[in-house]
Amino acid sequence: MESQQIPQPNPPREFLARLFSLLTLLSCLVIGFGLFQATPIFRDLFNGLGVDLPVATKFLLANYVWLYPVFFGGAAILLIVCEFAVHEKRRRLTATIIIFSASVSSLAVAYFILYLPCFDLVVKLNRAK
Repeated sequence: MESQQIPQPNPPREFLARLFSLLTLLSCLVIGFGLFQATPIFRDLFNGLGVDLPVATKFLLANYVWLYPVFFGGAAILLIVCEFAVHEKRRRLTATIIIFSASVSSLAVAYFILYLPCFDLVVKLNRAK
């Protein structure tokens, strides 16, 4: 009789997958905290300038207090759940990459939305020349 061998996990690769998950978790938390700290600065700047804000910027400034924790905290919690619930390393790594990409993309989108009034102001100043 032939016995089936159970494949042993590769410790270095498993360590690297866990390390990437940990770094992604930290990046989600740092990005969320950084945006949470930066958004009031933009709000005060726009109030001082008295510029007309686009709808996306108004929405972000009005809802950042709950929006950032829900999105970035939710991404961190989802990452932790995936680490313990998904046993296949490839699927876990795929989920980690997707979560990392979503957090970095949302950082770019949030800063773009926050800078929209500045772009509009620059266009108006150029037209006034």
